[in-house]
Amino acid sequence: FCRPPDPARSPCPAAGRSARGGAEHGSVRAIVVKIIFHSDDLGITAGATRQILSAWAAGALDGFSVIANGEALDAVRQELEKHPERPARIAVHFNLTERAPSAPEREVSMLLGPDGMFRHSFGSLFAKWLLSSRSDWSALLRQVEIECRAQISAVRAASGGRRVQAIDGHNHVHMIPGIFSAVAGAAQHEGVPEIRISREPFYLAEPVRDLLRGFWWVNLVKHALLRWLSRRAVPVTARHTLQFPEYMIGILYTGHMNRRRAQRGIDAAAALDASTVELVFHVGHSEEAEASRWAGSGATASFHLSRSRRIEYEELMSWRGEKSSLRLR
Repeated sequence: FCRPPDPARSPCPAAGRSARGGAEHGSVRAIVVKIIFHSDDLGITAGATRQILSAWAAGALDGFSVIANGEALDAVRQELEKHPERPARIAVHFNLTERAPSAPEREVSMLLGPDGMFRHSFGSLFAKWLLSSRSDWSALLRQVEIECRAQISAVRAASGGRRVQAIDGHNHVHMIPGIFSAVAGAAQHEGVPEIRISREPFYLAEPVRDLLRGFWWVNLVKHALLRWLSRRAVPVTARHTLQFPEYMIGILYTGHMNRRRAQRGIDAAAALDASTVELVFHVGHSEEAEASRWAGSGATASFHLSRSRRIEYEELMSWRGEKSSLRLR
């Protein structure tokens, strides 16, 4: 993992389990990369939670991000308590865009609509960063930190006594400047040692075909914005003494991950001398009967109900026996 950056030093030393690489041979330098197999959205619905926990039980996942206001937190807690011997890297999937807050409504009123539910999207919060007065933005950030600490507490309670190791953001909302600082401050205060920086190396898994896929162009815009935001986020980690995986893979191909695309991303990160990569699949497929969680947001519902999530689950499960033998190409 990267520790707070020191300009006088090179990036992080090589580390970890799930290794790739070996000895140095002539002018070819082998690289050891720690790969964290991870899924977001644990607890969001019962259906998604079953699939994520199934992948974890099979050894395909090293960990998962838990959404504090999900509908299946009891199932998460019961499964984690049932298998204390099975390691899990648990993260908080910090959410400011769906359903109800974890903090008392009166303490986070700037984040809520008249119905008591979160009122914002990534876009509206990004616009507030750009357009709000300093005093209004500071007041909102104080409420973001209150909500973040409440969500960490909720996930900790659902974690069966295990340590909460990291924090990231639902829809990458934590990457918005100011919000990243508030989340980092909450993580430091609550003893959470790691934070995700949504930074992915640019790569094409299938150079010709990818350019003809509509989803890839949409994700390219998101990739570029998050790369820009990551430059602002890295220095914040130093102030809060937080660690972070150098790269994550799963932005350019969000919702369409498979083994080939994941491997190409890992190779791209290794070419940049990365020592730790968080490989994010979305393997939690929600059922049609659970779509009411996203009432009024057809695009979000489609993402969580998409058949692509089943495909991602199958791709990840087919890889589980080879996790320790991934190799550079």
